[in-house]
Amino acid sequence: MGRDNISASKSMRVGILCEGKTLPAWQAQCLRGLLSTDGVSVCLLIINDRPRQRHATRREKWWKLLRGRIPLWDLYYHRRVERLARSLQPVDMTEALEGIDTVRCRTVKQGGNRESFPEDVIRKIEDSRLDMLLRLSFGILQGDILHAARYGVWSFHHGDIDKYRGGPPCFWEMVHRTADTGCVLQRLTERLDAGVILHRGWFKTDEVSYPVNLDAALFGAAEWPVRMCRSLLGGNGRQVDDDPVNTDAPVYRNPTNMQFISYLWRVLKNRVLRKVSWFFRHDQWNVGLVDEPIHTFVDPEAIHSVQWLPTPPRHRFLADPFGVRRDNTTTVLVEDFDYRTRKGRIAAFEGRNGKIERAPAPTIDRAVHMSYPYIVERDGEIYCIPEASEGGGVHLFRALRLPDRWERAGTLIEDFPAVDSTIFRHEGRWWLFCIARGSIPWTRLYGWYADDLLGPWIPHATNPIKMDVRSSRPGGTPFVHNGELYRPAQDCSDTYGGAIALNRVRCLTPDEFEEEIVTFIRPDPHGPFPSGMHTLSAVGDQTLIDGKRYIFAAAGFRHALRSQCRNLVRFVAGCLGRRHDSEASAETLRQHVADHSTGVGDHPHA
Repeated sequence: MGRDNISASKSMRVGILCEGKTLPAWQAQCLRGLLSTDGVSVCLLIINDRPRQRHATRREKWWKLLRGRIPLWDLYYHRRVERLARSLQPVDMTEALEGIDTVRCRTVKQGGNRESFPEDVIRKIEDSRLDMLLRLSFGILQGDILHAARYGVWSFHHGDIDKYRGGPPCFWEMVHRTADTGCVLQRLTERLDAGVILHRGWFKTDEVSYPVNLDAALFGAAEWPVRMCRSLLGGNGRQVDDDPVNTDAPVYRNPTNMQFISYLWRVLKNRVLRKVSWFFRHDQWNVGLVDEPIHTFVDPEAIHSVQWLPTPPRHRFLADPFGVRRDNTTTVLVEDFDYRTRKGRIAAFEGRNGKIERAPAPTIDRAVHMSYPYIVERDGEIYCIPEASEGGGVHLFRALRLPDRWERAGTLIEDFPAVDSTIFRHEGRWWLFCIARGSIPWTRLYGWYADDLLGPWIPHATNPIKMDVRSSRPGGTPFVHNGELYRPAQDCSDTYGGAIALNRVRCLTPDEFEEEIVTFIRPDPHGPFPSGMHTLSAVGDQTLIDGKRYIFAAAGFRHALRSQCRNLVRFVAGCLGRRHDSEASAETLRQHVADHSTGVGDHPHA
């Protein structure tokens, strides 16, 4: 396939390689996305018709167990993971797939666990004029099947292909304490583990639950075939013809019994530490000023001196600083969070001649939690877009008098739980980036564009435009340096707000988005706030930052205790209502799939 052959198409014809019409929930979500996308037609189902294996009897299983022939991993996976992982729960898709041409196929086994397809199935695929085949079943494919569709066979690799090959998927990241779990959507080639990368992303590794870690990766990556189809429909997606990857990552297998026991011990220890941390270890943020322009942070070797505000009392913290300079006065807006009320409000302080002179005072206070008071200037007027995702939408405030008088100027985006909305101009357009309060926190980046600040705002063609817990969530003001656009983002892979990832934007249009991480800006481990940093914003020729340390806050402890008591009451009530379990489980699964599609979830400070 030549690069020049990639052009905008009116439709994408898709074929699915699957086990049947009852699919795991993550695969069902993927198919629903394809079926509901304009311009995408699922035209052919190729169902694996391999002979069924005989299951061992109960007596045979017990005999193997007594002789030590059954690995502990197999018992754990079949008894716990398959029951608890929502992504693996079976979903009947018969009604949704009704009317789609179906072929049952039994592949021919080749050497090295490879499989080739019979000629009649290949002819059927070619006659269907498919643009791509999505592999959700079958083994290692080879032969004509790889070229039977225009854009080949697409397949998921649940793991960072540069670090992990083999399986189990998303497991060894927990064993090796890898902060992020990577996933890849690739176009298969004749060489094993040498596909063409179509899309890749990273999710925060859950340290205490393999089913939860698996769910995040499987549900999160399920959206990528739709995103890639949209790119191709728009005449983009040139990565389908990129060079294959070349990885020498080690190949992993199911853990031995000793490795599995070690894993269980680590999970138990992490659960205890997380519970203790919830009660006794609380974030305290503070705001600082660096007397250097923001572009100096592009240099990873630069050393910056910080003028910190006085440390707040233990029940409060200050974070998310954004500023504006008028004459010799610098006005800075921050999030002022109080552990006693579990609510943030927008406060302001002022400085003169580059020095902080006044303590923060309330300026924008609403009934909902507010944070990230992003400042925008247009035609001499000052606007603020505070994050208030609990109220829904992105709301714009205009300054009547800095810093204490503001009026509501409009709503830019309706009914979207936007978090950390960041607005900037680039090549004649206004752009708005944010994440959503969702079940995969800190990972999905969304984009909108408009000709005017007040809109109308149009969603990017490939939303969400990025999935990377290391560098998606906005973390400050984008800026241009040496003709290139840079975007600060939060690295939440190790901990919430652990560092700033500085991204260089390589392509930004209504149909395409691409950026790369240039460097990570980490807190000074010997400074007063060594545990995190998640805002980097420009104010004139100076830069505002924030920093985090861990403390014990009595108000935070009381909140954790009340929450634990409520959870205990819910658990007891749930035990008393077991007779409704089957209906509740089905509804929970349906709601979970819907949540992953709409992005509903918890506040990041919760």
